[in-house]
Amino acid sequence: MSECLIVLHNVHLCYDKTYDNHFIWGVVMNLENPSKENMSFILEQLGERLDVVNRSILDPEDYDLNKYDDLKLMYEIVEQKGRLSASEAQAFIEELRSVRKN
Repeated sequence: MSECLIVLHNVHLCYDKTYDNHFIWGVVMNLENPSKENMSFILEQLGERLDVVNRSILDPEDYDLNKYDDLKLMYEIVEQKGRLSASEAQAFIEELRSVRKN
C-alpha cells in the first residue's frame, strides 16, 4: 500500500506499508516543470551522487533555467546508472561545468 501527502506543490511525502506493518517514508519530487527549486534539488542530488568536493560549482545561481532539461537529463542518467566509476563521475562534473553560466 502506497500513500502520498502533498507537502508543497512539487514535493510529495510518500510511504509504503511493508509486510511487517512498518512504514518506509521518502520524498518524491515532481521534476517535470523547470523551476529554481527543482534545479536546486537536482544540483544537490548530483553533488551527492558524484561526490563533488567543491560544491561551489553546484550553486543554483550559476545555472540558467533554460538549461534545466540538460541538468535533468544528467540527473536521470546518474540515478539510473547507479554506481559510477571515478572517470564517469569526472565526465559528469565536466559536463556540469560546461552547462554553467559564463
